[in-house]
Amino acid sequence: MNNRKEEQIEIDKIYNDIQNTLGFIPNILQLCSMNYNVLKAVWGNTKEILTMSFEEQKFHLILRLLVSNENSCEYCVGVYEGMLINKYKIDVEEIQKLKQEPQKAPLQESYIELLLFALKSFNNPKLIELSDLEDLEKLKFKPKQIFDAIHNAKYMTVINTLATTYKVEVDM
Repeated sequence: MNNRKEEQIEIDKIYNDIQNTLGFIPNILQLCSMNYNVLKAVWGNTKEILTMSFEEQKFHLILRLLVSNENSCEYCVGVYEGMLINKYKIDVEEIQKLKQEPQKAPLQESYIELLLFALKSFNNPKLIELSDLEDLEKLKFKPKQIFDAIHNAKYMTVINTLATTYKVEVDM
């Protein structure tokens, strides 16, 4: 982008897409619009998750919830709890248990393995062995799915930091 006017035109296009997809512009995406490239990346990542299968979407939302909880990001915890309650009919008690025992997540067994792997990578990637990756591939996860799980876990730290630093209010 050469100037702010051109950027604003592109931001408006993304806002239209967000509005058409979600029905509103979440506060965190409004914050991200301070930098067109950040907004484009955050919305692109979010939109990619929204195109995934039901189970894969649920996996990524649970992963994001758990990472956000570890990072003490009230905004993101609130958003992902709301989505899990409203879209996936996971009750509040189950979400609280999930935060303590991710191995009992309401996911298919293979996705629980991917979840535990992504959390392990998030917390201490040096503990990951090549055999961990091979085990996930044996469960029929494609390399991109494994990569996306690791990326989304670490990526949430950036979003959590922005939301917490700017005191973004929950809007769901």
